[in-house]
Amino acid sequence: MVSITTRILDMGGTINDECILGGLKMQFNMGLQYIAADRDSIKFAWKNAAGTVLIDNDSDNTNIVVPSPGTYTLEITVYKFGSSCTFNFNHTIDLTGRFPGAPLADNWPLKICENDNTATYNVLTPDPDLIYLWTVPASATKVQDDSTGTLVVRWNGPTGGNICVKARNLCGDGPETCLPVVYVDMIDPAFSLAVEVCKDGTTPITATSTHTATPVVYNWDFAGGTATGSGTGPGPHNVSWNSIGTKTVSLSVSENGCVGNPVTKDIEVKELPPPPVVSCAGTTSSSVTFEWTAVPKRHKL
Repeated sequence: MVSITTRILDMGGTINDECILGGLKMQFNMGLQYIAADRDSIKFAWKNAAGTVLIDNDSDNTNIVVPSPGTYTLEITVYKFGSSCTFNFNHTIDLTGRFPGAPLADNWPLKICENDNTATYNVLTPDPDLIYLWTVPASATKVQDDSTGTLVVRWNGPTGGNICVKARNLCGDGPETCLPVVYVDMIDPAFSLAVEVCKDGTTPITATSTHTATPVVYNWDFAGGTATGSGTGPGPHNVSWNSIGTKTVSLSVSENGCVGNPVTKDIEVKELPPPPVVSCAGTTSSSVTFEWTAVPKRHKL
């Protein structure tokens, strides 16, 4: 009497995949576990969609790391009693929906003034498991970029450009979020002003600098003087003072909401010279001679 022990050479299983550092890992999970008595040896052959063998060895190599998505085949051959059984398992790696979404901008500063040119940009509610990749235009320099969702930029002008950020996970990069930044290249103000003027006399004051970043607002300080008209705009403004002394006139210009540093000039307000005293110096039968006090020469009237 002969006793024969038989086992069914069959195999089930599934392949799972995940993104890891350095590639995409596929893992075969055997559905029907083979014990040592079930086989003399087993061979795993991983192939790509073109049929090219990626791994072919006699070890229990149930996983593989590949560089890109696509369709792959695991061919498992089990050897027993000089015979073999081959089982094929196909798996498609599809990364759709596995990339991070576009980051949300957290109230980014989109207008940069030349005299306040450092700005901070944040991702709204950053994910600590993601890496954030920022790009800036050639007119800007990264001051701080730690890939955690915060960027500090120094804008160098004379133009702005797009600030962009995207998130990266182990599967790859998500879509970018880009917003345009306007750089206000400010012009130093300048104006014309006489050196001196008489008390209660008028002198014209006119802005001589050209400002192109609209809207432009001229902020005058006439040092207590009275200007005819509104006293706004570039001028000319006819200004008078009712007291003597050195008066410091200043002008600052706001360009597209950016307020520049003021510039100043001095004007000397002088007292009017006293009127000359006229007297009769003598008369003849045919003439009358008058004389008067001299007007001080220091007054240029």
